[in-house]
Amino acid sequence: MFLKNLPPLSRRDFLKSTSLAGLAATTPAWLTGCGGDNDHNDAPEPPAAGRELRDLHFDFSDRPEVTDIRLMALRSPADQRILLPHSNETRDRFRLENPLLASIDDARLTHYIEDVDLPADALQTIMSFGTQMDTGDTVLCSAQIHIPKASLNAFAERALAFGAEPSIKVYSGNIKHARLVQSKR
Repeated sequence: MFLKNLPPLSRRDFLKSTSLAGLAATTPAWLTGCGGDNDHNDAPEPPAAGRELRDLHFDFSDRPEVTDIRLMALRSPADQRILLPHSNETRDRFRLENPLLASIDDARLTHYIEDVDLPADALQTIMSFGTQMDTGDTVLCSAQIHIPKASLNAFAERALAFGAEPSIKVYSGNIKHARLVQSKR
């Protein structure tokens, strides 16, 4: 897909993005949840085993000019589903399920999608695309890498074993710094 009118990336954003690309290039076995452009429509159904359902939350507060934002998660039944705008009721409901969301200001918790089927044993690229209202162009809104719960739990256990506080600093290679939070399930 050719993307038009992308804003310029800062040197820092470029380095963060290329670091992730370098990691992906050196660890292809981790990327079994990803596919090429031609795999989209004719991809086989994902196996029932080795999958996990996640609720995803986004910050598009700096993208009010973009509509019809869709998720792109190849080989997931949630691929091409439209992200829903958060309301006070949905924020309250998700904050009861995931206390981490309580630390995020309402203005920065703008969109969500429930029950996204993702691999439980591999990294998965997740992106979102929307329509620029004034031009009608398709634009990239966000790009993230899903890390399975088992990997995050193993990281936390190793950190605790070494006496460290388990903490992952999340860097988002997203256009205009959209953020993603994955709800625990």
